[in-house]
Amino acid sequence: MPWQLPQPLLEDNHLLAYCKPAGIATAPPARPGESTLADLAQQYLKTSYQKPGNVYLGVVHRLDRPTSGVVLFARTSKAAARLSAQFQDKTTGKVYFACFEERGRNPLPETGEMVDWMRAEGAAEGQGVRHAERMGPGAKGAKEARLMYRVVARGEGKGLALVYPKTGRTHQIRAQFAWRGCPLVGDDRYGAEGKRDCFTGPVIGLHAWGLRFRHPTREEEMRIVAGPGSDWSETLRVGPWLAAQVSRLSDPWQAP
Repeated sequence: MPWQLPQPLLEDNHLLAYCKPAGIATAPPARPGESTLADLAQQYLKTSYQKPGNVYLGVVHRLDRPTSGVVLFARTSKAAARLSAQFQDKTTGKVYFACFEERGRNPLPETGEMVDWMRAEGAAEGQGVRHAERMGPGAKGAKEARLMYRVVARGEGKGLALVYPKTGRTHQIRAQFAWRGCPLVGDDRYGAEGKRDCFTGPVIGLHAWGLRFRHPTREEEMRIVAGPGSDWSETLRVGPWLAAQVSRLSDPWQAP
């Protein structure tokens, strides 16, 4: 489907940020003939600033295709290098909404830490990662995955958690919740009930709510916040309690 670029959340000489819709890839490689968010952002810069030739846009982090939320790009190579270093050094802060299914007799504790060792399996070009595999410590190719979470609401066999990842592994939140019997709503790749085509779009219960980082040239702390769309609970087919809870929360940076 053709995608329309949303309004920027932040735009200056070095940075460009958007709230990515679920269903579009963050950046190449993508499916043949498909435009990514980065492609659309480059075209926006080219048109808005009347730039001839290629336009630089640095991809410093990504969200999975079915995940929505804050995505930050760099408009200069200097900004890209400095932001990439922050992500690599884990000095950025990220907060996600995770809407998950709850199964079994033992519900997920209200707060906690998830620590696993995992390896992301590769896939054909343009199709992303097939699956994240749970491994033992020291296994070949395994990397530590660590996050903190806080459950803020429950209803109809589902829950809403604020998630604070401490590492940035591919499919980390999706896999770690699923491994504890709590797959994200709509995420049939990790065992959620039903199939994605049962929903109104390619979306799962994961939204990047807030991103905190240092500005690459001014060294001041930046905070970008974007909540999920008002139709998130309807798209996920979750009761009105989800929308009510999301609208009640205003500060992504509360400690878990």
